[in-house]
Amino acid sequence: MAYVQYCEGCREHIEPHDGRFQPVNLCVRCYLDDESVEREVTVEFDEHFEEYRLETIIDHPQKVLRWSSSSLSFPDRAVAESWATAMGSQLTRALWLRFDVDREQMVVVVCCRTTEECERVVDLLQETPLGPLMDHELLPLAALVDRGIERRVAIELADWGLATRNRSHRVRFDDDTFGVTLRFDPNSRFEPLLVALEEELETRVDFDTIDTVAKAEAADGGHFGIAARVVPALDRSVSSYVRRNLDVLSEQSRRIVLANRRGQSFEDSFEQRVADAGVEFVRSVLTLKAFDETAHVNADYRDWDYPALCEAVPDALESLFDGHTTNTPPTGLPDYFVYGEQGDVEAFLSGLGDDEETVSLSHAGAFVEVKHTTSKDGRVHINGNQRNFIPKLTDAGADVFFYEGTPDGTDLRRSWLTPRE
Repeated sequence: MAYVQYCEGCREHIEPHDGRFQPVNLCVRCYLDDESVEREVTVEFDEHFEEYRLETIIDHPQKVLRWSSSSLSFPDRAVAESWATAMGSQLTRALWLRFDVDREQMVVVVCCRTTEECERVVDLLQETPLGPLMDHELLPLAALVDRGIERRVAIELADWGLATRNRSHRVRFDDDTFGVTLRFDPNSRFEPLLVALEEELETRVDFDTIDTVAKAEAADGGHFGIAARVVPALDRSVSSYVRRNLDVLSEQSRRIVLANRRGQSFEDSFEQRVADAGVEFVRSVLTLKAFDETAHVNADYRDWDYPALCEAVPDALESLFDGHTTNTPPTGLPDYFVYGEQGDVEAFLSGLGDDEETVSLSHAGAFVEVKHTTSKDGRVHINGNQRNFIPKLTDAGADVFFYEGTPDGTDLRRSWLTPRE
C-alpha cells in the first residue's frame, strides 16, 4: 500500500520527502505562513580562499538547516553584506514569464520578495528586446506547485533563495531589486528566442571582426544587459549566432564546427542505441559516486539505478579514484559507463560494431569512449590524458572500449592502450 502524506496544517495531500533540504510535513502555503520558521543570512570569511561567503540558517521547531553558499563569494565585505540584506527576506512572489516565438513557448519564473519587486522586474524587462515577446503573470510563490513546480523546489526557493533543481540562479536586477530566476522546464531550449533576436544582435555586434568561434566566445556577454539576467543564454548569443550562421566564419573554423556537430550527433546516436537496448548508462564521471556512501539518498541521483551502478564498477577503482570528485574527476576518463545485467550489456556491446564481435565482460559494466572522425584513413584522435589514464583503468580490472564512427561505418574495439614509459 502506497504511503500517503498530508500537510500538518491544512491536511492537504502532499508528496513525501525527497530532498536534503526538505522541510517538515507542511504544504508550501502553510510553510510560508508558519511564523515559527526563522531565517537568517550571515556573512562568513573563508580564510582558505580569502573571500566572503553567505551562510543561510533555517531554524524550525523540528529541525535546523544550515547552508553555506559557495556559489556567491565576494572579495569585499560591504558587497557581501548588501547581498545578505537582500537575501534576508523570504521569497514570497513569483513572476511567471512566457516567451512565445514561432509557436514555441519558453517559461522562466522570477521569484522575488514582494509584489513591488516583481513589478519592478517587469518594468525593467519591458525596456529590453524581450519586452515585445513576453507575457507575464504575478503569482504567490505557493501557486508554483499548481503550475507543476515540485513542492520541494518551491520551499527551497523560499528558504535558500535558490533551488537545487531547475537551474536557478540569484540575480540583482538593480541596487534594490533582488530575485531568483528559475527555468520552469530545465530542459527547455532558448534557440527560437535567440533566432528571433538575431537582427537586434547584428546592430550591437560587428561580425566583420569575428571569423572564429574563439573570437565569438570572447565577444559574448554584455549585449542584452538585464534581459540576459533572466535568460542567461543571451550572454552566449554571439557564439550561438556564428554556429547558426557559419558563413561568418573562416573556412577552417567552419570545418571545425561541422566536425563537432558530427561528433555530437554520433554521441546522441550512441545514447539512443543504449536506450533502445534497455541497459543503463551514465556519464562516466558518475562512477565515482559508486564509492560515495551518501549518494544513493540524494534525490539528484534518483533517476538512475544507483545500486546497480555500484555493483558494476570494479572495487579496485576506489584507490584509483581516491581524492577525486565529480567536480574534479581524473583527467582522461572515457565518455560513458554502460551497465545493467551483465548478459544484456555484453549483448549490447557485441552489436555495436559493424563486425558484431562477441564481447565478454569481467563486470556488469564497461567504460565506452565515443569517437567520430571524417579522416579517410579512419584514424581517430586519442589525447594524451586518455593514453595515460585508460591503461590504469584496465590494469584495475575495468573493461574499456572505443566506439568509433568513421566514413566506412562503425567499429567497437577493446582498449589496446598500454602504460607509457
